[in-house]
Amino acid sequence: MPVRDAPALAEALARLIADPDMRRRMGERGRALAVGEFSREQVITDPLTEFREVNVESTLNLARQAANNVMDAHYPKRHQSAKVVVQ
Repeated sequence: MPVRDAPALAEALARLIADPDMRRRMGERGRALAVGEFSREQVITDPLTEFREVNVESTLNLARQAANNVMDAHYPKRHQSAKVVVQ
């Protein structure tokens, strides 16, 4: 389907309206694609995994910053190599 081609879209829609078998086949293929790509497990697990990864990294960054702030306050002349690094 060409982008921004209203006449082509109208023609494609007219074909779908006139052809119930085509609509059924397209619907079946679309459903199979959706079921294969978006299983319940994926829809639930993938975002949770992403959240956990981001949350862990954010927590480590905050802990690193807090530790360095405390150390800087108590030992303002400490060497850069003494900075807290969390991996």
